[in-house]
Amino acid sequence: MVIKKTTRRNNIGVDVSIKGTENDPVYQTQMIGINQYKFDVPKGTYEITFLLAELKTRNENVMDIAVNNKTILSNINLKKQYGADRGVDKRFLISVVDENGITIDFKATKGKTRLSGIKLRKLN
Repeated sequence: MVIKKTTRRNNIGVDVSIKGTENDPVYQTQMIGINQYKFDVPKGTYEITFLLAELKTRNENVMDIAVNNKTILSNINLKKQYGADRGVDKRFLISVVDENGITIDFKATKGKTRLSGIKLRKLN
């Protein structure tokens, strides 16, 4: 296996205290410019939680999040709505009715998308 070094950065990590959470390490790192995430899960009902934060940014970042082609968060601007360096959890119930699992699409409407983490829990 060959691993190539790259100068491209898709992650950011900070050492600031994150407001609104006791889980600083979870929010101190994030993927920037994420487009899609997929969970191969069976049929059922799931609780999905998006762990979000706006870290060390000068520019405005606005994004939409869709789950299985249905927009569940629209025009979210973390810095404007919650402030910088604040952990934000957004929780939803998702029903998987086929064998396609869960596909999450992140779309930047301004700036870049960002994600600190995703929690997924099967309810039934």
